[in-house]
Amino acid sequence: MADNSPTMMSHEQREVASFHSMDVEPSRNLTGEEATGPENMKASITSIKTDWENNKDKHSTCFYFLSYEPMQDQEHVELFKEILHEGGELGTHLHPTKLSLSTFGGEKYFQEIGLLTFEELDELIGILTETFKEKFGFQPLSFRSGSLSYNDHLAAVLVKHGYRADFSSVTGRVNNNYGSNWAGAYPYAHLANSANHFVPGDLPLVRIPLSVDREVEIRDGERRFHPDGRPDFCAIPGWQARYPTTWANICRQIVEDNPAHPYTIDLTHNETDFNDLSTPKAQAMHKSRVAKIDAYRQFGFVRQVITFEDFLDRVEKDPPAPPQPTIAKAPFDATRSSAADDRPPFHSIRVSPEKNNFGARIQGFDFEKYGPAELADLKKALQAHRVLLLDDAEISETQLARFAGDLGTISMSTDKDKMIAGEYPRDHGITYIYITSDFGTHGPNPYLSFNHIDTYRTPPSTTILLDRPNSNHVERGFRSFCDMRKIFNDLWDSHKADLAGRYIEFPEVIVQEKCCGPSKWARARQPIVRTDPDTGKHALYLGHKTPRAIILGLPAQKSEGILQQVWGMTEELQYRWTPEISGGMTIIDNKSVMVSQLRPANGVREFLKVTIDHQEPLYIN
Repeated sequence: MADNSPTMMSHEQREVASFHSMDVEPSRNLTGEEATGPENMKASITSIKTDWENNKDKHSTCFYFLSYEPMQDQEHVELFKEILHEGGELGTHLHPTKLSLSTFGGEKYFQEIGLLTFEELDELIGILTETFKEKFGFQPLSFRSGSLSYNDHLAAVLVKHGYRADFSSVTGRVNNNYGSNWAGAYPYAHLANSANHFVPGDLPLVRIPLSVDREVEIRDGERRFHPDGRPDFCAIPGWQARYPTTWANICRQIVEDNPAHPYTIDLTHNETDFNDLSTPKAQAMHKSRVAKIDAYRQFGFVRQVITFEDFLDRVEKDPPAPPQPTIAKAPFDATRSSAADDRPPFHSIRVSPEKNNFGARIQGFDFEKYGPAELADLKKALQAHRVLLLDDAEISETQLARFAGDLGTISMSTDKDKMIAGEYPRDHGITYIYITSDFGTHGPNPYLSFNHIDTYRTPPSTTILLDRPNSNHVERGFRSFCDMRKIFNDLWDSHKADLAGRYIEFPEVIVQEKCCGPSKWARARQPIVRTDPDTGKHALYLGHKTPRAIILGLPAQKSEGILQQVWGMTEELQYRWTPEISGGMTIIDNKSVMVSQLRPANGVREFLKVTIDHQEPLYIN
């Protein structure tokens, strides 16, 4: 039998650049014991020296990204001048929260980069850049953000301050608490995009993403990321760093993807004596370095001997092409820019919209006394805001049955007589009622699932969730909603054209739910874009997240790229509303909204959506 292990595979030789990088953090005596970084400046000097000794003149070009605080220490400055003289590369590094504590008393800039405005970033990058120029006498070329935090202002700010390279990208990383979302981002060297950091653009700024193993995803609470070559993985509970596998997969992906400017890059920090192999991180860094060299050998990679500026020149002269708008745009009506334009007048109920007009709280709806006027206003509010919270809802089973029937046709999976008897579907203290309209097929359909509650009958256009305030179910706390209409509107026109009239197919999946055991999500094939029959507006219509989903009729690589970008966008705060739920009623427009529970113990649950097979596309190119 043939041995297909990496060590036995034959590959043509190719030149691949090899980079190693260190983020040089301020010491904790400046930023607080809870912060990351070395214990003190002496420990920082030891870490930098031993890292340089173990990497110079060997397999990789070394980059050191300097925070503001170490540049205030003359011993650090002299050490980095030596490293620069011996062939190392220097850039800048910024944690605004650390700089805030060390320099501004915590009164300014106490946010991650991804949460700052253009003006705030402009001022901070200006301070950092001028300090570097004062200490070293030249313009820094490269930058990396702290926590790999990012927003679409930063690229323009870096260009303004003379930078040529940004090392802040790491595809697959999602950590919204730190303003870091790179889910589905382009994984190889490219020019930055001023409007969308997930895809290549045409700014004069070369983005160099961290090398990661995209075949593996690690989840740690709300954080998601792919493993890379850093030694920090030895500190993640339950994760045994497998550097030979990680580097072999990274190199295999380079072979398969064949990027124009191949390279690998790892990352570490200035908090470890890398000559002290009794420490876990020093051991891990040694294992990672050896595994990377072995992987280069296994896949026929030869280290490309090239200066960093020459590498940047090559990417700038031959960059990956950005997505191009189509000549004939797909036929859709963009959401009007003014939220007020979409806000109808309400006469009988009080409607308090959330930001961006997505979601609203309703007061004054009486479930015992409501009439046609109140019901019409509620329907208009649902059409305008798509998620309604009635926090003060007091409703009996009989009133609930009447209200659901007045709002629309109760789904075949919900028997009205059983509702009146109090036997309607319940799950951990939540009542689920499904309402249908002309949106979809009303006959039995086996290709249907909603979260772990299978209706099996019909794709609901509306869902009512009634949270009973006295229950102690596991899902109490926060519920998160995702605006799939806005995500569709924000896609590139070329991607909209790619999706027009297409189906997405999901494989059968067995999911282990802690609350109720294994759930079977049936195979599903559905239109990926739906048109609301009432408003004529389009929204993406996705099911469960799985790497095996595919957009039918598109090349596999393009399908994967679009889906990764879309799922990445569902993690961005601008597309989400996450209110605290303390009882009452939630009404959801399933045509343009995805919903997820946030569990205190387990972090974020996936956004999910009803899926249905064999339905004609409602969005035609």
